[in-house]
Amino acid sequence: MKNLIYLLIVICFTSSCSSDLDDVVFNALNAADYISPVNNSVCEGTITADQSGIEVILSWNDFSTNPTGITYTIILTNLTTSTSQTLVIENGVTSTTIILEPNTAYEWIVTATDTTGQTATGATGQFHTPYEATTNYTPFPATLNTPAPQATVAVGNVVFDWSGNDPDTGETATLTYDLYLGATNPPVLHTTAIATMNSTVNLSVGTYYWFIKSNDVNGNASYSSTRTVIVQ
Repeated sequence: MKNLIYLLIVICFTSSCSSDLDDVVFNALNAADYISPVNNSVCEGTITADQSGIEVILSWNDFSTNPTGITYTIILTNLTTSTSQTLVIENGVTSTTIILEPNTAYEWIVTATDTTGQTATGATGQFHTPYEATTNYTPFPATLNTPAPQATVAVGNVVFDWSGNDPDTGETATLTYDLYLGATNPPVLHTTAIATMNSTVNLSVGTYYWFIKSNDVNGNASYSSTRTVIVQ
């Protein structure tokens, strides 16, 4: 009789747990690829009726196999003005339309948040908006890799490393770079016409500021943000 009671308790407990688990929706979030605009390219868009802006579609793949309840947050940054705006797209929708400045470089990052508050963030994408009068676009501002912001490094040879891209087909490989470096801000021109994406400089103790100017073969140029590095 005791064994029968124990068996009934186990069956009831198992049935109760199974029912509870069936009601739980598991959303495993994983950062997914962006669909459009294509990274490091001139995006497609529609010129607004008053010719003042470009209507661009931002789209990306699902960050979850069960998109119900997923909220996407997009941080979109104008790389010319360094101003950012935040877009919030709910209910698992994976695209949105926005009007942007023509002939302008942008950067965007997508973060997904599920109903439990867990998040996943995608890679940083870059694109350039089109403009009818433009036959050649300026390079994207260089992305500074190392040294990291406010990094402390040893006295001696310091490697400055960055990544550059150009929205015009075939021009990324032909970009050259100027390194601005100095103990004052803004820093002064240190090295010109660098064909690679790094430069090694011997530095003594002090605080230094640096940024990169990217140059294409048509005379267009862009400037990265400025970083600080501490040598000691």
